[in-house]
Amino acid sequence: EGFIVGDVLIAAGSVAYCGPLTNTYRKELLREWHEVLHNLHVPTSDAYDLISTTGNPVEIQHWQL
Repeated sequence: EGFIVGDVLIAAGSVAYCGPLTNTYRKELLREWHEVLHNLHVPTSDAYDLISTTGNPVEIQHWQL
């Protein structure tokens, strides 16, 4: 709850910029974004995940059935 601004900012960047990148480069970019936001005192989750940040857990569970 206390991380929504930082997590949604990273989610928006992930959707906008990370699609065509390799997984290795995506992870490095996300690490750098976390560092920048930390330096700007914008709280983010330690274990950021795009699906858990933007998804509805009930809907996601239906996909897996």
